[in-house]
Amino acid sequence: MHKHTQLILAFAIPILFIIGVAVVVMAPQAPVETSYNFIYATCDSPGGYCAEELYGQFEVHDGKFVTGEEYTGVSKEISARIYLHNTTTNVSEEITVKDAQTLSLSALTTSPDGVTFDFQYNRSPDVFPFYGGQRSYDYVLSKGKADTKLNLVGDDTNYWHRENIEFIGWVIQN
Repeated sequence: MHKHTQLILAFAIPILFIIGVAVVVMAPQAPVETSYNFIYATCDSPGGYCAEELYGQFEVHDGKFVTGEEYTGVSKEISARIYLHNTTTNVSEEITVKDAQTLSLSALTTSPDGVTFDFQYNRSPDVFPFYGGQRSYDYVLSKGKADTKLNLVGDDTNYWHRENIEFIGWVIQN
């Protein structure tokens, strides 16, 4: 009996250790929360790619929303849309340029309470014999090692069109 106990422990301890590590690594994290909402832009492009057209189209200067045309004098013809994202409900609502101009904004990608708007590439590990794990490209709110996936309008998670979202700024006051 004593020999069997040692043999069982010799296999059980490493297996329990591996299971414990897997549970800690795969355990869901608490969602990242912030009391600040943000605005972003996306566009409709026949080719599906519009990052170059969005770049510089909308800006934050002195805490206020301005269009690129107002700031640079250069006009771009694109069909961009502006959205206000509610971080509590994770829902976006389309707003007008006039609505955006009434908001006080911060152009930093990190909110005043330390939450960052970020783009993240996720890939599940390739573990024998299950190679070719899942991959995703997500916009997230992150703080430290925790992150929460955002549900953004126009968030095409296709590799080729992931830049079609342009973060504009955090809403500091309404």
